[in-house]
Formats: sequence, structure tokens, C-alpha cells
Amino acid sequence: MTDTTACKVTRLLSQWSLEYRDVMAPGVPVLTCGEIADAVELKSVTILQAMQESSTRGWVDLDGYSQAEIDVLDERARQVDDEGWSPAHDDEVNASGELAWAAACYAIAGGEPNPAAVVISQKDIPHALWPWPLAGFKPKDRRSDLVRAAALLIAEIERLDRAQQSTAAAKE
Repeated sequence: MTDTTACKVTRLLSQWSLEYRDVMAPGVPVLTCGEIADAVELKSVTILQAMQESSTRGWVDLDGYSQAEIDVLDERARQVDDEGWSPAHDDEVNASGELAWAAACYAIAGGEPNPAAVVISQKDIPHALWPWPLAGFKPKDRRSDLVRAAALLIAEIERLDRAQQSTAAAKE
């Protein structure tokens, strides 16, 4: 797990810790990102593993999160860790909505019972929308493609938020 992803995970877990402070056992402190990172040892775990560990330690109640939500977060971590698509990369290279277009392609593929049918029978759709070389468009199965689409949308929304914060900071 990259430092960026570990930081995101710890921020997320810290946020959950704050959200759950009213329902946590008395005497359980609200944890900082660093404390969570040290306790969970995020250097080589996925978001899913970190969430499961946090649940085991009583920091987070995963019953409130669906498997789909967990899988989307884990897919985003995979995109950053395994593919190298960091937030900094997204900010620099994907500033024209490419992540949203890629998400649309995976959503289209996920809408078909057979992802290959999208590429074969509706060949123009991914060709027209896919923002990068087509070799990178790798539909699998409906659920996986929808998870990828959601993770890409999260990446795009986060990119937009960072751009807005940067613009606001520049105006100050």
C-alpha cells in the first residue's frame, strides 16, 4: 500500500472513529490517523483488510457498510497501489474528465450480461468514450465492471474536490 493510500485509509478510519465516538465503549479514545496506522500496520494491507481489522478492534462497525461499498474502496486502493494511479497522477494527467469517461465505459460494460458483447456488438461506445489506449479497457464481469466504474467515479470526484480546494486556496 502506498503512503498516499495508507493516509487515505487512516483518514477514513479516523473519520469513522469520530462518527462512532458516541456509540463506542466508554473510555475508548477517538484515534488519530497515526494511531490507527500504527495499530493496523497499514504498510501492506488493503482497505478491506484495514476495515476488517478496525472492526475486530471495535473501532468501526462494518455492519453498516455493504460488501459493495467495501469492494469499491478496495478497488480504488488497487488502482492506486497496483496500477500506480495516484491522486497526484490523476490531478496532473486526468484533469479533463478522463476518469469519468473511463467510469462510463465500465458502467456500460457492467450493464450488459456479457461484457464482450459491449466491445463486439457496440464496439463504437468504448472506442468513442475510452480516454486512453483501448488496450487498457479490460471488462471482466458485470459486478467487477460496476465496482471499477464506481471506484473511478470516486477518483474523479476526489480530483474535482482537490481542484476546488486548490482554486479556493489560491484566491485567499
